[in-house]
Amino acid sequence: MKVISLINQKGGTGKTTSAVNIAGRLKMLGKKVLLVDLDYQRNLTVSITGEEFENTIFNVMANRVPISEVIHNANGFDLIPGDIKMRKLEKEIEDRVFKELILSKSLNKIKENYDYCIIDCRPDMELKEKNALIASDLILVPTQPQLYSLEGLDILQGFKEEIELEMEKKIPLKIFCTMVNTRANNPMEIIDYLKNEYEGVMDSFIRHTVKLQEAPNERKTIFESDPKGNGAKDYTQLVEELMHGGWI
Repeated sequence: MKVISLINQKGGTGKTTSAVNIAGRLKMLGKKVLLVDLDYQRNLTVSITGEEFENTIFNVMANRVPISEVIHNANGFDLIPGDIKMRKLEKEIEDRVFKELILSKSLNKIKENYDYCIIDCRPDMELKEKNALIASDLILVPTQPQLYSLEGLDILQGFKEEIELEMEKKIPLKIFCTMVNTRANNPMEIIDYLKNEYEGVMDSFIRHTVKLQEAPNERKTIFESDPKGNGAKDYTQLVEELMHGGWI
């Protein structure tokens, strides 16, 4: 099982939308995918299902139940739901040893059951995000092609490098742009700037479409709500680039 974390220190960059639609595309390709909602705002969970869950990611991280008991089938996805109690996680586990490895060890127990695990992270650089990055085989960073959205990239790079030094392992990182207005010159200039300034910037990008904003309200992937539209084409191309490059 390959573990992919979607994260950016800046909020509103399309992490949840990307998590759902990358998972949706992989599922269309016959892959077994697990989604993990690590954000206490539960955006990933809400975008997939209106259900409330008793067993969530918090129960795993707080060592209350095994991970197998918090996996729910929701609208065609295997999902570990988010939980508002994740706000209190650090206090809950402050006395645990190796607390930064909780998620990695838990996911390792089910690694034979899935091809991919996709983790939707909060725009934070705290213990839960550290758990996610340590567990990851790939970090995916969606970012808007706007200068203020790029500020979080250097913070994330520093956070990643600290983890790599501590764990003595390299974690590949790929950056892709979202909400791109191809009719404007500025976004394309910023994409070129990104490619010059940062390693791992992808050729694929996600165009701004109303359908991508509407799909979560219908609890559908873009492939279900608008299969022939630009959003579906862009996420198809993104997944193809990741697969052909050997990143996933």
